[in-house]
Amino acid sequence: MLTRSEGNMRNSLFGRVQCISIVAILLLPLVGAMSKTIYAQGKTTVISSEMPTTLNSESFKLSFSSPGPSFGQEFLNSKEPYIQPRETNCTIENCIAITFDDGPNHQYTPHILDLFRQYDARASFFVIGSRAQFHPDLIRRMYREGHDIGNHTWSHPMLDRISPDQILHEFNATQQAIIQTGVPAPLLFRPPYGIRTQVAMSLVPLPQILWNVDPKDWQQKDPNVIAQHVITHSQTGSVIVMHDTSYSTVEAMKLALPELQKRFTLVTVRDMFDMTRESRGQYFSLQ
Repeated sequence: MLTRSEGNMRNSLFGRVQCISIVAILLLPLVGAMSKTIYAQGKTTVISSEMPTTLNSESFKLSFSSPGPSFGQEFLNSKEPYIQPRETNCTIENCIAITFDDGPNHQYTPHILDLFRQYDARASFFVIGSRAQFHPDLIRRMYREGHDIGNHTWSHPMLDRISPDQILHEFNATQQAIIQTGVPAPLLFRPPYGIRTQVAMSLVPLPQILWNVDPKDWQQKDPNVIAQHVITHSQTGSVIVMHDTSYSTVEAMKLALPELQKRFTLVTVRDMFDMTRESRGQYFSLQ
């Protein structure tokens, strides 16, 4: 038989257990909701000013798909004038493709775009992801005015000196940065420094665009020398590599474009090679 004090203690303990049980039952839905939220956040691809630190097949497929909703989506839905790429047949016309690497650059890229618009010409811009994210208006203008936009990696590394995972990071982060401007995912890839590896070619699901005319405008500061090199060395089917990152390149284009247009039709890489979404391989020139 229990004493009165023992009975009171047992009743008190039983009451506490009941109270704890009731609270636990009431909290179960909230705990479940919290666990679902945490799980969902773990599956979310976060796009920030830094290159993503994780990559899986799901996020990789996302980067290669259509853009979907983003802060640039209103651009795709807007009624801004869009300059369609010209219909060209480069098996008949004397086409060349001028390409620009390492932009966009807020100071020089607009001048390059102004010049190509003035001459009703098209170009291909292979952009750096870490720069593209800060200049969405320039990316959208490239697209609106009928130019190609290609992937030139996130930070311009030598692909033969980084791991397969890093190669995928470089590619995927750049695709995401460009998609976030509101334009479709790039369908062209240019390896930095023109360095190609079998690993990179197997990992990047895009054609690799190289070149066969290089005025070294990143090094040469005299616009006349740059322009003369381009004019002299260009022939039907040439792919010319330049950089929209310096004053000398802008000035060289002012000299070269009117001369080139006397002999050639200036088109995008995709137009010159008549490329589709399924195109793969390495492209140097049409000849």
